[in-house]
Amino acid sequence: MLVHGLGGSMEDFAELRERASRSRRVLSFDLPGFGQSSNPQQDYRVVRYAQLLDGFLAIVGATPAHLICHSLGGQVCIAFALEHPSLVASLTLIDTAGTYERTEWARWEVKRAARMNLGKLDVRFFPGVATLNNDRHPILQRIVGGDPMVLAALDSIQRNLHQRVRHLESPTLIIWGVEDPVFSVFNAFYLRENIAGSELRLVEGAGHLPFASHPDLVEKWIAAFQARTGPVAPSQGTAP
Repeated sequence: MLVHGLGGSMEDFAELRERASRSRRVLSFDLPGFGQSSNPQQDYRVVRYAQLLDGFLAIVGATPAHLICHSLGGQVCIAFALEHPSLVASLTLIDTAGTYERTEWARWEVKRAARMNLGKLDVRFFPGVATLNNDRHPILQRIVGGDPMVLAALDSIQRNLHQRVRHLESPTLIIWGVEDPVFSVFNAFYLRENIAGSELRLVEGAGHLPFASHPDLVEKWIAAFQARTGPVAPSQGTAP
């Protein structure tokens, strides 16, 4: 099961999906608000996406599933795995969102984007940050309206799973682009140290989408990992 990231779609996985479907059943869908999926409820929360993933897998009869998740999709899959460990055969987390330490991540982003050093300031208590962490705030609603990109990103920040990853029970493979400009590779090492029994693979020269830039290498790692962690359904093509 492929779960894409913020602002993406299932087509982000085109190269990886084509390779994986030669030997395994591959499923994917567009998260509501992205790709070709609408969202009349305007609900872009991580927990809602995890509920939809649960419903989708139940409908197609694909549990326990091997979850391959990128960026925001990784956060969604972690939330799902924490609630439904028996439905997850394995987790592959690729440059995953929502697992960083928020203050350190904010400092890193400000330094990278604005070339400013915040020193030891605790950015969590800045008024602007407090507003951004509240997707129901009237000022924020005026600014962004119902933009799924913004609202999903803000919920990702607010629902950070930095501490909860320690409770994951599913076999976990972590894949990270060494040159990722969005989430530092140091987050990969944090996950490796805090998810019991997890494995880490680093993709040299890759950015935020290592499965797109290095599909053969990433697919090789995933196939080997899944072969060790449980049965894989034979190829039946892809599902929208």
